[in-house]
Amino acid sequence: MKQSSGKDIDRIRVILALGEGFSFETISQKIYLDDSTARRYLALYQEKGLSVLLDKHYKGRFVNLMQANKKF
Repeated sequence: MKQSSGKDIDRIRVILALGEGFSFETISQKIYLDDSTARRYLALYQEKGLSVLLDKHYKGRFVNLMQANKKF
């Protein structure tokens, strides 16, 4: 089973709090998020549903450690 990160939990908290009638300002203060971040989470939820809030969008890249060490 996949373990949720703190960001996943914050995204869900934003949606739940909005559903309970809290304002973006109140949510931002309680969860320590920027107001625009909370609005973005809502837009994503409305556009694509809950699953998109839990998707991992990080894309790592391959690093050749031998090449990276040559810089030092």
